Amino acid sequence: IQAGANVNYETPCFGTALFRAVREGRHDNVEILLAAGADPAVTLSAEATYYGKKVTGMTALELATALKKTKVIAAFAAASAGSGK
Repeated sequence: IQAGANVNYETPCFGTALFRAVREGRHDNVEILLAAGADPAVTLSAEATYYGKKVTGMTALELATALKKTKVIAAFAAASAGSGK
């Protein structure tokens, strides 16, 4: 990120770094990515499933909710509160 990486870059297999952090339950990485400008409104464009759940078209927060990643959901809430949104 410090070197100027595009935090919203989407790979065909994994989506953006924000989606990967959500899937792995890395609330700390979610906080870092959101602070660096990761767009929480981006949706998964690739046809994807995760543990049998269809996740295509979901935002990272919707994915966190579907996967019951409570610490990740809290990180989104804290970032939203901090931005005034």
